[in-house]
Amino acid sequence: RDNERNSPFIIVSVPYENLNTIILQRWGTLWLIVLLIALLTLIASSWVAQTIIRPVYTLRDTAVRLAQGDFSHRIKVTSNDEIAEVAHAFNEMAQQVESMLEEQKAFASNTSHELRTPLTSIRLRSEALRYETLDPETEQSYIEDIDNEVIRMTTLIEDLTLLSRFDAKRAELGQSEIDIVRLAHSLTQRLEAQASAKSIRITFTADETLDPIISSMNHIQIVFRNILDNAIKYTGNDGQIDWQMRPHEKGILSTIRDNGEGIEAENLQHLFERFYRVDQSRSRTIQGTGLGLPLVKSILDAYGAWIKIESEGKNKGTVVTIYIPSRK
Repeated sequence: RDNERNSPFIIVSVPYENLNTIILQRWGTLWLIVLLIALLTLIASSWVAQTIIRPVYTLRDTAVRLAQGDFSHRIKVTSNDEIAEVAHAFNEMAQQVESMLEEQKAFASNTSHELRTPLTSIRLRSEALRYETLDPETEQSYIEDIDNEVIRMTTLIEDLTLLSRFDAKRAELGQSEIDIVRLAHSLTQRLEAQASAKSIRITFTADETLDPIISSMNHIQIVFRNILDNAIKYTGNDGQIDWQMRPHEKGILSTIRDNGEGIEAENLQHLFERFYRVDQSRSRTIQGTGLGLPLVKSILDAYGAWIKIESEGKNKGTVVTIYIPSRK
């Protein structure tokens, strides 16, 4: 035990001042690192916030400009993130709103023009009948002109009213069972006098196995009356109109073919635009408002039907194909 007590050992000591300095240096380094990390975090957060907020502010400014009537403004998209998807959707919405407003302006302008023309004609003839001395033949002619213009205005207003109902999804779809073949025979008989005036021959053939369709008699009459009326108007003297019906995919396929003026390719895509006339220069000689085909398409769309118009060009006739489901 005495030997153990007398065993040699080494004592190591460090001055307190040096140890305190080392600790302070370590704390200083640690705080410096913390401050640096905080600064970098602040910079990164600010950048991320600006990246997110700037497009939002842009969306807000664009919405304000849109509300003020500037529908031509678009958001510049420079990224591929979720904000960019919102910007694309916003631009598409602005485009649709602008197109809709342009269509409404054109619609209002065309409507006022179509109403102004017969009103002007009526006023001029009524003034002549009232203040001028006319021979009986001229008086009768003016009275007939006034009557025709009134009919034209009435038809225009009725078409506009029906179109607006279909646009607003407020038109009542008929549920009557209609014998389409019987209806076709009735229509051809009604239009016989109009066709005979131009020596146009109308033929109708139908498959005996045709099922009845469920629709409104008035709506279906409007569809085929407009198509046949156009065929007669745009077919020359001694022309031919062939109307055929056959079963097709749980419905009826109707084909009306004429050998009239035909339609050039650049005009085919515009036929269902409201107030569109293939030949504006002939609008006075060929009566019409340019609402017939748009109304036909609106009616057929509402019943799940479709229409296709084809032509090989000018003076090569026109083929109108209509499919109507039987809805049995």
